[in-house]
Amino acid sequence: MFSQSFGMAIKGLDSELLEVGREIVNKCGGVPLAIKVLAGVLRDKRRVEQWKAMRDSNLLDVNDKEHKIFACLKLSYFHLPSHLKACFTLCSLFPKGHWIDKEQLIDQWISHDMITLVDGADHLEYVGNDYFNALVEMFFLQVVDESRHGRVGCRMHDLIHDLARYILGFEISVGVPKETANPTKKCRYFCLTEKPKEFLPKNLFEKARAIYVATCDDDFVIGKAVEHLRSITVGSVYAVPVLTSILQIKNLRYLCILKAKFETLKRAYPVRVLPRYVGSGEGPRVLSSSLTLAVQNLKHFLRIFQIFGASKLFI
Repeated sequence: MFSQSFGMAIKGLDSELLEVGREIVNKCGGVPLAIKVLAGVLRDKRRVEQWKAMRDSNLLDVNDKEHKIFACLKLSYFHLPSHLKACFTLCSLFPKGHWIDKEQLIDQWISHDMITLVDGADHLEYVGNDYFNALVEMFFLQVVDESRHGRVGCRMHDLIHDLARYILGFEISVGVPKETANPTKKCRYFCLTEKPKEFLPKNLFEKARAIYVATCDDDFVIGKAVEHLRSITVGSVYAVPVLTSILQIKNLRYLCILKAKFETLKRAYPVRVLPRYVGSGEGPRVLSSSLTLAVQNLKHFLRIFQIFGASKLFI
């Protein structure tokens, strides 16, 4: 399994690296996921010292299977290239089992300045594509497939998802925190899959950088003191005031709306305030929508909306 996960590159390894590799596999306790992820991380490492450092890590000195799996995954994360670590942890913004659209994920990385141009690459999207493929090859992103709209995406293994949430620690909240008064405990990432039972605290998103919310109802108010907020992913939104407040966020660079009524979009974001073009800096960098209803007079919105999955589209 180690050889299969490592790929064709294993043919070029010398005998010492292969021996260290076998020792690493033995420390994995025969756990397939741990073996695949460690092998994926080692693909681009050619110095025997790097392999020995992984083999000799104290993280692997655990006996029970459950802790050994998580120890292997943590060790793999620690050996990730630095430019991939933030990209990986941002993926845990989505709930477990969530189908993640590749292009939208790359757009989020760009909105958070996680991607920088390299020699030979003229567009951040090209570099982002390389980042995505690297995480797939290392098995941090898995099950790459196509949706019914022909768009490429992926999912995270539940244990990999647990790892990403573990790395973020108190920086991510999977609900509305009970304590928001202490500024040191304010979260930077929110994954809100259930409707809050009470009104959201006024300063809840003060330090937030990214938000995933399954449904924005009439009570969902982000507020104005959100200067750090860069990206929002919304499962569905139907209330005009809620969408209007989102679109008024000053530094927002990315907004993905998975389901919305056209009238809500039209009333919340009138044509006269549309940015000149995507990436102009005068509004969200990308607005994505998977509208399923027939819509009219959409030609003005095509400058900023990626429309896919529409059953009917009248321009």
